[in-house]
Amino acid sequence: MMKKALVFFLALAVLTSVCQSQTQAEAEVRSAFERYKDAILHDRGEEAAGYLDKTTLEYYGAILNKVKTADSSEVEKMALMDKIVVFAIRHIATPKEILSFDARGLVVFAISKGLVGKNSMVFVTLGDVVVDGNSARVQTISRGKVSTLYLQLNKEDGIWKVDITTLFAAANVAFRTLVDTSGREENEFLFSLLEMMTQVKPSAAIWNTISN
Repeated sequence: MMKKALVFFLALAVLTSVCQSQTQAEAEVRSAFERYKDAILHDRGEEAAGYLDKTTLEYYGAILNKVKTADSSEVEKMALMDKIVVFAIRHIATPKEILSFDARGLVVFAISKGLVGKNSMVFVTLGDVVVDGNSARVQTISRGKVSTLYLQLNKEDGIWKVDITTLFAAANVAFRTLVDTSGREENEFLFSLLEMMTQVKPSAAIWNTISN
């Protein structure tokens, strides 16, 4: 009887420890997201970039390469999200700035120019958080409504960081819907969007590669 009781209390202690650990991890995930959100909303690009995971920085590194080297035929074949980012950077940044960027520098620039969803971020909060080891899947809530979008955070070197690339598939679908319902040709829609954002009409140079 004593042995069974001991086993029960040991199991209870382990379960309690696991639950406390899970609760702590969820709190850390929420805190990491809120720090990232606050940095975005207050234009602290350097700080916000520090909250992004390796996957996100690798994406921006790949996009930076496309900004520099993709010719018109390659740009035309890109997914809408990639295409608008390439167009936006070529439109807003000078060739000298583009050549000076690394992946992190591009992120900081994009944040400083409002290209990372500052307006929509105002209304985003977190719902359920599911932690699985060093990764977490987070339900998003927008304007008080539960979204079908889930954000991923990954723990790197003991710090939870945001993987915004997990939202890109949904963003591509949303952009495609906007293009289709606009009644405009895809590039015409994207150029008008850039002009609305910057008050400057994109030039033909937006198709050009960037070289030293």
